[in-house]
Amino acid sequence: VSWLFSPHGVISLDKSGTTEDAVMEAAIEAGADDVKTEDETFDVFAAPEDYTAVRDALEAAGFKVLNAEVIMVPSTT
Repeated sequence: VSWLFSPHGVISLDKSGTTEDAVMEAAIEAGADDVKTEDETFDVFAAPEDYTAVRDALEAAGFKVLNAEVIMVPSTT
C-alpha cells in the first residue's frame, strides 16, 4: 500500500500580515515545490530532503510557522 503515497514536507504559515506573492517569492528562493492558499494559512510544500532548509529560510524571512511536518500524500486522487 505504501506505493500509493509519497512523502512531502508541508510548512503552514500564518496568513495574517503577509501576501501570497511574498510567501511565494520566499518559498521559491528557499527551494520549495509549491504554495497553496488555504482559509487561514499558506501551505508550502517541499521535498522531504529540502523540508528543514525551506522551513528555516521561511522563519528567517520573518514568516510565522504554525505547523511543519513531513506527511504522506496520496499519489492518486
